[in-house]
Amino acid sequence: MITSDINLRIATNLNRLMEQRNVTQLELAEFMHVSQATVSNWCKGIKMPRMDKIDKLCAYFNINRS
Repeated sequence: MITSDINLRIATNLNRLMEQRNVTQLELAEFMHVSQATVSNWCKGIKMPRMDKIDKLCAYFNINRS
């Protein structure tokens, strides 16, 4: 499986934000209404969140999408 640069960039930023805010994958999954496995895949760069989920992540972490 090939992981794209954008997936890795999202994974890196998501992991950093989760660590800074002391948020678990389970807590984020519950907020996002997705499974913990989905959040795990985002954190590993295996999958990329859809744009609606990216917008919701930005709102959760109070950041701008850019």
